[in-house]
Parts: sequence; structure tokens; C-alpha cells
Amino acid sequence: MYYDGYDEEAVDEILPNLYISGFVPANDLDRLQNIGITHIVNLSSYENNFHGSFEYLRIPVEDIPTEDLSPYFGESLKFIEEALAGNGRVLVNCNAGQSRAGTIVILYIMKTKDMTFEDAKKFAQRKRKSNEVCPNSGFQKQLIAYFKK
Repeated sequence: MYYDGYDEEAVDEILPNLYISGFVPANDLDRLQNIGITHIVNLSSYENNFHGSFEYLRIPVEDIPTEDLSPYFGESLKFIEEALAGNGRVLVNCNAGQSRAGTIVILYIMKTKDMTFEDAKKFAQRKRKSNEVCPNSGFQKQLIAYFKK
């Protein structure tokens, strides 16, 4: 779901070296290289395009409330943590950079900043100036449940 003012070209840095976008910037090799992206978590419906240029984690899920993204939470956290520990720059993308990518970015914020879902969502939204960070209702429930374990 897009909202007023949606910018399909936007790439926003949420935390140092952790970025979020939709599919348009994620498919622009020159732009990704100019930003210094080294790793990509691809949750879009599009295939990884630049196999020799970046390390990818591909998570092929639909943006629907009945989709279970939680089995990928541990793998996503590990991928991001290892990339950042190695001085990498990580882009998390989906089609719009709002729901699926937002879920993984919020997951990382909740873990590393010890925040609640609502606080992590607000934090991400403040950093994502051009677009909304809005996990669907199912992904929201999965995030909350994951941290109750």
C-alpha cells in the first residue's frame, strides 16, 4: 500500500550502515555502489540482479497478513549483524520498502536497541523521511510474539 508522498526512488539510512528501500533503488547498480552497499536483504518479488556485486539474503515472501515471515527472523538478524560487524553496508528492500523491509528493519532495531515494537516502528519512521514504515498486521503480530519468547 502506497501513501501520499510515496517516493519510489527513496533510500533511507535507518541506523548507521543499515538502509531501507523499495525495488527501484535496489535495481540501480550505480546508485547502490555510490552508497557503498555491500549486502542486500531482498524481500521483494524480484530476483537478485547483481550476484557478483553484493552478498544477498533472498527471502521470497508475500506481503499478506497470513504470510509467516518469522522463520526468517533469525537468519535475517545474523546476516545483518555479520555484515555490519565486517564494516558492510546493508540494504533491506521489498517492493515498496514499507511492510516486508520495514518488518526486518524494525526487528533489528528491537533487538539491538531493546525497544518495543511501537518504539522501534516510530524510530524507523522518523528515519524513513520519504515513505511509511508499515508492517502489515500479521508481520506486526509476529514481531511482538518473537520477542516474547
